[in-house]
Amino acid sequence: MLEGAKLANAIRTAKLASVVPDGATCASACFFVFAAGTDKKAGYSSIIGVHGASDAYGGKDNAKSDAETVSIAKIVESLGVPRDIIGRMVATPPNQMVWLTADDLRAMGAILTGKPAQIQPGNTPPQPPAQTPSAAQSAPLKWENLLDEATNASSLQHDGKPKTDRTCQPESKTCVSAIFFTGKDGKESMMQTIEDTGGKVLAREICKFNQFDDVRLCFDFDKGTTHREVKDASGSWSKAADQ
Repeated sequence: MLEGAKLANAIRTAKLASVVPDGATCASACFFVFAAGTDKKAGYSSIIGVHGASDAYGGKDNAKSDAETVSIAKIVESLGVPRDIIGRMVATPPNQMVWLTADDLRAMGAILTGKPAQIQPGNTPPQPPAQTPSAAQSAPLKWENLLDEATNASSLQHDGKPKTDRTCQPESKTCVSAIFFTGKDGKESMMQTIEDTGGKVLAREICKFNQFDDVRLCFDFDKGTTHREVKDASGSWSKAADQ
């Protein structure tokens, strides 16, 4: 990740172009380099993918990798990557990959070269079924769709009834509605909507809890940013200082 960030910074500083030619694969830290290009070009038969961070040994998803995922989100946000792509990156475990669509690349300002039908024989990298984009991944990311998926998952995990919660805080004049579920990576997760007392949505977040349920990493769906929150002895949550 560090080397990819250094390359991205060098490319952005020198105002260089980035190109992923037909038949080539650019994934993981390579995405930093591609996103940093002043002019970005990608062949129609190239494949470009993103995922969350893992630790240096064994590709595990842990507290350290969660912190690195926050760093990744900040890096790509500074490179102008759209927040729906950042959201998929943050939500994807390190042992999986989300392959970006042509529309995703265009949203980044990339120019697609060649023609969709002109795929060079023998040059297209294999795409395992587990890593092929699903219809949900290919479509524009919508909060309502994610909420439906979370509700279905929660229902299956809690005997047919989704696990939900709603609390209001008079001092801040806000109310929080949340749904809890176990993500595909095995982590306890939550989707929450924060509203003022008049019903105006102030924030929509997707959070992952640590193994002790006292620290959570949250992605702001609307702003495309991430932050960490900790729970105090009274059970109240507050944002942790950046590290």
